[in-house]
Amino acid sequence: WKSIPPDTPAKEAAGVLRRFLAEMPEPLFPFSCYQELLALGKQEPEERRPQVRAVIEGIDPVHVAAIRCLFTFLHEVSTRSDVNRMTAENLAIVFAPNVLRSQEETLEQVMKEHKL
Repeated sequence: WKSIPPDTPAKEAAGVLRRFLAEMPEPLFPFSCYQELLALGKQEPEERRPQVRAVIEGIDPVHVAAIRCLFTFLHEVSTRSDVNRMTAENLAIVFAPNVLRSQEETLEQVMKEHKL
């Protein structure tokens, strides 16, 4: 982060981060977790919390560390949503498809899974 000039517009920095995540050969949440996490998303938060933790315990520790770092950063961004309009929901819309995606995505599959 120290190499990013302080006058860089936040939108550009966010775009670089989003693109980096999108171009990773395997997303932070590995392909093997995709279906399980997608199914858990349909449950109530209190019901799914322990199951999500169990899934995360099976992920490579390097990915888990990166996930924690990213989510901490995104939380910090969301605390300034009155200025940047990036609520947790808006951040999820932008970043979720880049950290959790199917190995074989088709337009039809994306539309079905995201109810578009």
